[in-house]
Order: sequence, then C-alpha cells, then structure tokens
Amino acid sequence: MLPAAPSLPRGAAITLAVLALLTLSCGGEAGNAPGDAVPAPGRYRAAFEVPAGEIPFEIVLERTAAGWRARLVNGDAAIPFDRVDVAGGRVILGMPHFDSRLVATVAAGGRVLEGHWERRTRGEEPFRVPFHAERSDAPRFRPLAEAYPPAAGELAGRWEVRFDDADAPSLGIFEVDADGSARGTFLASTGDDRFLAGRLDGRTLRLSGFDGARALLVRAELTDDGRLAGDLWSRDADHARFSARRLADDESVLPDGFTMARWDPAVPLDELRFLTLDGREIALGDPSLAGRARLVEILGTWCPNCSDSIVDLVALAREYGPRGLSVVGIAFELEDDLERNRALVEAFRARYGVDFPLLLGGTVERARSGEALPGLRGALAYPTLLFVDGRGQVTAVHVGWAGPATGDEHRRLVGEVRRRVEALLAGPAVSN
Repeated sequence: MLPAAPSLPRGAAITLAVLALLTLSCGGEAGNAPGDAVPAPGRYRAAFEVPAGEIPFEIVLERTAAGWRARLVNGDAAIPFDRVDVAGGRVILGMPHFDSRLVATVAAGGRVLEGHWERRTRGEEPFRVPFHAERSDAPRFRPLAEAYPPAAGELAGRWEVRFDDADAPSLGIFEVDADGSARGTFLASTGDDRFLAGRLDGRTLRLSGFDGARALLVRAELTDDGRLAGDLWSRDADHARFSARRLADDESVLPDGFTMARWDPAVPLDELRFLTLDGREIALGDPSLAGRARLVEILGTWCPNCSDSIVDLVALAREYGPRGLSVVGIAFELEDDLERNRALVEAFRARYGVDFPLLLGGTVERARSGEALPGLRGALAYPTLLFVDGRGQVTAVHVGWAGPATGDEHRRLVGEVRRRVEALLAGPAVSN
C-alpha cells in the first residue's frame, strides 16, 4: 500500500486510507436509566450511503456475560472490533489502530442503528460517512431474480484487471457458489483489497467490503466476448472503471515482489536509528535486536495490508524465534504527531499480539524522501519487508503483501518467506 490520498482505492498501491477512534470499554453495558435503548443482539445488514448508492456490509453484535462484542463480516472473514461501547441509547464500535469507529443511535426498539463511520487520517477532523443498519437476515445484496442463475463458470478464476486510474494491471480473483454467493479481491503489485463478498446473478457481479479502513463497492458485467467490465468505488471519494480478461492457469500479470526494490549495500542498515515506544533512540544494530537472521518490516498502522502481514510475521517470529530469528517493525504514520503515532502503534501491537519490537519511524513523507531509509532503491510500499543475515547485510527486499483473501497467492508468498528465513538461519551466526 502506498501512502497517497486518504480515500483508499485498491490494493496497497492505490489504496491508502485509514482511521480514527475512541477509548471505549470492550465490555460496555447499557445504562440503567429509563428510556435507554439497547440494540438487539444478532446480525445486522448495514450500508453506507454514498453517491454510488449503497455499500452494504454486515455487523454481528453479541451480548455475553463479559459484556458486548461486535465484528464485521465479509464473506468468510470476520473482523472484530477492539472497543465496543453500548450506553445511553448509543453504540460505538472502534478500531483504535485504524483510528476508526462506527457511531450510531439505537432506534426501532433496538432493531435499527442510524449513524456514521468516522475516521481520522490526516488533519484534525475525521471524515464521516452516514450508515444505516437493521437487525435482519437479509442478504448483503438481494438476488436479481430476472438474472438468475449465476454464470459461475464464466466468472470463477483469475483475471487480468485494468483500472483506468492505474498504469499497471491488477489480478482479480473470484469464487462463486451454486446459489450465486460470490467472493473475490483485487491484488495489485503492492497489496490486495482484502475480502469482498456479494453475489453473481446471471452475468451481473456485485461485491462489497468494509474492514474499518476501507469501504469498497464493485459492480461489473460479464460481456458476450468473455470479458468483465465494471466499476469500483472507494467510500464516497474515489471511483475507477475497469475491464478484465480471464487468465490461463500459467499466466501471471504481477511483478515478483522480490524484484521491485533492493537495499544499497553501501548504506549500513544497522546504523539507522529510530525511536522505541518508550521514547528511546535505538539503532537497528543494537544487540537487543540481533539474531542469526532478521526480518525488518516497514509498515503503517493505517495500512490494511500491514494488518495482514503482521499476523503472518507474528506467527513466523513465534515459530522461528527459538532458532534465532529476530523480527522488528518500523512504523511510518500519516501525521507528524509523536504522541498520536505512539498510541496508534500501541493499539496495533495490542490488537495483533505483536511480541517483537515496534519502532517509530516518523511520517510516510520521511520514508518516501529517503531520509529514514537511505539505502532503499526502487519501490516503497506498505508493507515492505527486509531480509537481513547474521552479518547485518540485507539479502532481499519484498514489496507489498498478498493477504489471505488472495488464497493461493498468499500461501505462495508465505511459503517463499519461510524458505528464505530457513536459508538465513542456516547461514553464519551473528557476529558481535
């Protein structure tokens, strides 16, 4: 993901945007005052109101002995809210690491939520997008009866996708069930749009997704010549048209993420200095960060693809840490506000159970200019992963991340990262 406009289009390259939040209690209870409205637990069909129409999504509210819980659902993927507050006839669902929250008033006897999504990216004021949610088992998209049955065989598979606002192609990946339920994503060279869900009715495809950072809507048609043509909207801010052609099994449209950047060996990585979360300056060559092999991830808490990559890195650190792997993340944020950035990174760490060091790198502008990462040559996207041997030499750089929504692409990437970590661990031990 590239730090461009805060409106977030696709993937990781053109899609950037991301979020705001409140300190709320995960086990918030409704107040006892008369007239307090409490939402009915269960599934809610929700939708953002944007110029393109509706961007539907799903919320599940649960009330347990420990308090309220909530999650977003996009097809097979569930994304929990870290902070849930139900009190005074209001519901606030927050994701602090994205600086994002849904704020709603309870109506219609607890079966309706009326409110807005707000998120702060840059500047003092968050953006706001209105939404409506109703306790219902209604589908995300209602079937188009006149278009049924779905042309599943014509859509399922891999596609080369050309967006009119992008120079390079993306990879479209789609699955369709017999009842028309559809899932998919778009993978650019730097990251994917995560899980999108919806329907294929006849030749009409409708998908949407909301993860707390991005709200995306896809409408497309399969054409008589076997192509796919449509539109992608991001929130209420961005719109791109696209056309796509089906790929053969052996075709590839994306560059290898390991070929898009390199580290200049004349620039010692270990001499670069960043801030710890407790305010100390530390060099990457500090003994506390040493290992027989190291992974250094350039990330941003605002970046949805970084949320996917950090989950994989946490798993790798736990598996290979006992064998000498050291992992460190360097966060570059959207604003030059040290206290806010520290809070965002702390929330990111807590959400994903990160038990390796996360450092503060400053702003995305500092990274882009080369000031913070003077040895990086080529593309910089979020995330970017550096592979470092025991002597402190960068042996490889991987740009971007194919997350779990991409299926086989994600499995291949994690397998290749694992293979390279194994090779580094088999190399010479760290020299002091």
